[in-house]
Amino acid sequence: RRRSRRSIIGGGLNGPLRGQTQYRGDLSQIVRDALKQVDLMNVALIDIREPKEEETCLMLVEDSMKVLKKASKQREVSLNVLVNTAVAYWLAEKKAIKLKG
Repeated sequence: RRRSRRSIIGGGLNGPLRGQTQYRGDLSQIVRDALKQVDLMNVALIDIREPKEEETCLMLVEDSMKVLKKASKQREVSLNVLVNTAVAYWLAEKKAIKLKG
């Protein structure tokens, strides 16, 4: 049995992220891909304290949680910061958003 945990994608990423999906399950796959592609130990973290517009709640599988927990402990940040950071860099690579800075 696979366990999962909930994470929230912030408002500024929600629209562009949903714009990348076509089918059921795409959202979860995108987040898994983002977590594999982005070096969460070293990238600049995004600020998730921006005003909350529309949010997306998603479930993360145990494999993703292992990666997130390790990076979270090392960088002393929340899992949500890391998920949103991975998604932001993934979206920027796809030219769906432009990162600040």
